[in-house]
Amino acid sequence: MTKTKKSALALGGAAAAVAGAVAAVLYSTAYSSFYDKAIHHYNATPLVTAFVVMFALAVAIALVTAACFRKAPPLAESAPNQIESFILWFAAFMFFFFGVLSFSSTAGAGSDMLLQGDAAFGVLGKFCNSASAPLAILTAIALVCSVASPLRGTVVHRVSSIIPVLLGSCMLLKYYFDLQHAPLNDPEVVLTSVCTAAMTLLFIFEARYTLGIATPALSVFCILTCLSLTGFISAARIYLSITAGHTTPPLMENIIFFSVASLALVRLISLPEKLAPGAPALEANADVIADADASVDASVDAEGGEE
Repeated sequence: MTKTKKSALALGGAAAAVAGAVAAVLYSTAYSSFYDKAIHHYNATPLVTAFVVMFALAVAIALVTAACFRKAPPLAESAPNQIESFILWFAAFMFFFFGVLSFSSTAGAGSDMLLQGDAAFGVLGKFCNSASAPLAILTAIALVCSVASPLRGTVVHRVSSIIPVLLGSCMLLKYYFDLQHAPLNDPEVVLTSVCTAAMTLLFIFEARYTLGIATPALSVFCILTCLSLTGFISAARIYLSITAGHTTPPLMENIIFFSVASLALVRLISLPEKLAPGAPALEANADVIADADASVDASVDAEGGEE
């Protein structure tokens, strides 16, 4: 990676994070002071427009930063470092725990996931709500495959990399059709959908990275978008759950979002190494080079013995 691209990545990441952080502070203030839980809407305040604009700015920064890498070669999948391994294990545990809890909460759910006069939407909403639990557990397994040496690079690892994308899609539809907790036009539901969509973008990057087809431009966009949207929205909501009784979505789901955003952060930090010229090739051919050196040494020793 050239110094120009390193600088672009550092500046873009910092700018997107600052925009997301400012938006999260504005959002927390607006929710605490102006959100009416009885009618599921904000009272008139410029803070709502301000935090929406800041989140949109974070996405625009991610898009501009990604454009700097549009001609870079694809990333090659490599073993996670210690920090990535820790975050992957943490996220796997949280998804497994979330899946187990979801099994108990989905019993009887979906009766209100019905738009009036359209039973097909209600059936789809109920299905997505029920499917989230097993998909969350399978997502945990997929994350374990990414960090466990015996499973990395296997067919199971490659096939399971698609499961988190399916989970994100199911959760997105679940939030859209779930009328049990909030109406469709609730700004909190819309913000949750945005948060889930950004999480799904990171899962798309993870799947492409596992399959060896991750382009740097798309990777940078997915990582920065997830970090600036999912990360700061979930962090603000975890704080609001403790201080202001925020319940849409529940605290456990916000912790899930935050764990995925943590993965986005460590992926961003390690991205320069993965974009370094020749780094994937050196890693892939390390064993071959070592074997060749050993063969040369053995030949030299044999010739010396004969003399």
